[in-house]
Amino acid sequence: MPEELKEKFKAFVNVLEKKDFFKGTEPGSQGTVTDFLIRPFTKFHSSTEYQQRYALAEEKFLARQTPSSAPTQPAAVPPQPDLDPKTIEEAERFKTQGIRKLQRSRFISFFKRK
Repeated sequence: MPEELKEKFKAFVNVLEKKDFFKGTEPGSQGTVTDFLIRPFTKFHSSTEYQQRYALAEEKFLARQTPSSAPTQPAAVPPQPDLDPKTIEEAERFKTQGIRKLQRSRFISFFKRK
């Protein structure tokens, strides 16, 4: 593990300990394959699986810290249509007419009543 991540990992392990990730285990103990396979199906955890959980925590931590192999690309920006000023002026006029009609409509005035 890189040196710059060791402090972050210690903090990560502290959070896991507070959330009882290592509950029922003895620090420094080794787990068996059977313990690891049975663990998801039982509420009882063997006291010998601390190192397995520690390794799992380290693996997940490193997976989150390293950038993914998929290159990230910025979202494609749709091309802006070339509009002439006359078209923009006409659109603004229709917009203004629509706003006026909505303001005069019974539907809008119904919601403005108190």
